Amino acid sequence: MLFEFAYENNFLGLQTGLDWTGQKIDEGLNWAGDKVDDAKDWASDKVDSAGEALSSGLDFINPFS
Repeated sequence: MLFEFAYENNFLGLQTGLDWTGQKIDEGLNWAGDKVDDAKDWASDKVDSAGEALSSGLDFINPFS
């Protein structure tokens, strides 16, 4: 109850500081999520490239496939 009062009245900048901290945490999590998505896309592209190279090599060995 005391904390709620201090937060609602922004006692000693409590509300401002906590809101800023929460915003920075959200931004960091969003950034990390974007980097994970980028890594998955990169890995998927590399696997696709390897599959295409393997398929091309097999076509060279057996052109009737």
